[in-house]
Amino acid sequence: ALTLQAVQAIDALPQREAMIIQARYIQEPPATLKQLSSELSVSVERVRQLEKQGIQRLHYHISNSADNKGLS
Repeated sequence: ALTLQAVQAIDALPQREAMIIQARYIQEPPATLKQLSSELSVSVERVRQLEKQGIQRLHYHISNSADNKGLS
């Protein structure tokens, strides 16, 4: 189960990044880069880039949430 913090972080992502993160890491079975590239009408490489960017934003959001609560 996702924590509230993780759900809030995913909700804060741009729409395509959130969709990719959910499809790759949350949904069962996970979507492949190729499946997502067809669905989004972009290249596999672009899906990979958006996934990486989304993960970086999640890390940043969760780190800042922890810092703001004095947990870091």
